[in-house]
Amino acid sequence: MGKTAVVTEAITPEQPGRIRFQGTTWTAISYDESFSPGETVEILKEDNLTFVVTRSIMGNIPDSTAGM
Repeated sequence: MGKTAVVTEAITPEQPGRIRFQGTTWTAISYDESFSPGETVEILKEDNLTFVVTRSIMGNIPDSTAGM
């Protein structure tokens, strides 16, 4: 998908967390990375209602859709 989101609940490879994307929060997983709340992640794909995320190449830039 290539869009960015902000982590709202910690994500680890062992434990799903949550991201804020398009004005709401969604369950998110990562295959081999951990993320803390406030970090920006990139969405790799959507699997039903769960997003697979990775470290954003854009760094920790606020998501322009966070307030939507």
